Amino acid sequence: MANLTQFEGSSVHYWASPIEARLCSGQEVALVGAGNSAGQATVYLASHVKKVWLLARGASLEASMSHYLVERIKAQPNIEVLTQTQVTALEGHDGNLANVRWRNRASGEETTRPDPPPVSVHRRRSEHRLARAMRYRAGWQGLRSHGG
Repeated sequence: MANLTQFEGSSVHYWASPIEARLCSGQEVALVGAGNSAGQATVYLASHVKKVWLLARGASLEASMSHYLVERIKAQPNIEVLTQTQVTALEGHDGNLANVRWRNRASGEETTRPDPPPVSVHRRRSEHRLARAMRYRAGWQGLRSHGG
């Protein structure tokens, strides 16, 4: 993502700790990824936020995430899993994220979230991917991406 660094530190974070949980408390959060760290962050944040949108590039979580995490995610009513989905754009000014856009690769459908939720991205370094989390202001407070 060309402008990702513009939002690092203010809207993008690389982990989901109690600090990020407090920042996102009561808000909607989007996580990008499908590995175990993404699953753990999703389950953890779901207990602190209104809703978690889990965006995964693959066709299912089962291929890259432990069974117990997949089951915990399915059991949480405030987690929505969007497979075959990737973030396509981040929009905002002065480090404040205003919109997040993602696209379903199978259908081509694109979704734009104004005043987006916090974002957290977790990916394996061995796959040359970074773990990133974006915290948004107001309403949709950020997107979080985790995993493979």
